[in-house]
Amino acid sequence: MSLYKGNQATEASGGNSFSPGIYKFKVASASLTDWGAVNFELETKDEAGNAGPKVYDSLKLNSESQAMKDEIDRRLTTMLGKPEIDSPDDIVGKVGYVVLQQGHKFLKPCPFGGYYDANKKSATGNADSISKKLEQALNYDWKQDEWEVKKANESQGHLADMAAPVSPENDTDAPF
Repeated sequence: MSLYKGNQATEASGGNSFSPGIYKFKVASASLTDWGAVNFELETKDEAGNAGPKVYDSLKLNSESQAMKDEIDRRLTTMLGKPEIDSPDDIVGKVGYVVLQQGHKFLKPCPFGGYYDANKKSATGNADSISKKLEQALNYDWKQDEWEVKKANESQGHLADMAAPVSPENDTDAPF
C-alpha cells in the first residue's frame, strides 16, 4: 500500500495575478471572533465574470474609533440595507461590488466606502462615488501609506525572527 501516489510532475505556475479594480462580490462565509469582530470571506469576480481573488475582511464591532464605526455602518448598509447586524450569518450570501486596492501583500477593500450595493451605489445611494473610489484604488501606492509600511515592516521582522537557526552550526554542536 502506498502512503502517497501523486501525478506526473508539472511546472509550477506563478499563480493568479489580479489587479486593483472593481469586483463583484458574494459573502461566502462569516464568523464572530472572541474579541467581537465579524470576519468574513468574499468570493469575487471581475466584470467579465472571471474568478477574482478571495478577499478576507473584518467588521470590528467593538471599536472605539468613530471612523471605524462609520466604516462599519457603510459596509453593513451596502450589504444589508441597514447599519445593524444580529448574526454573522446575516451577511452570508449578500452580493454587491467592492473596489480593491493593492496592499503590501494582497488586494484589499478600499477603506472609507470601498463597498457598493448590487446597483453600484454607495451606502448613501450615490452612483458616482464608485468611479472616484476606483480612481483612488488605481493611484494608491501602499509605500506612501504609513500604516501599510508599518505592517510590511512588522511582517519582515517576523520573518527574520523565524529564519534564525535553531542551533548554532559549528563542529561541536552541529545537528548531524
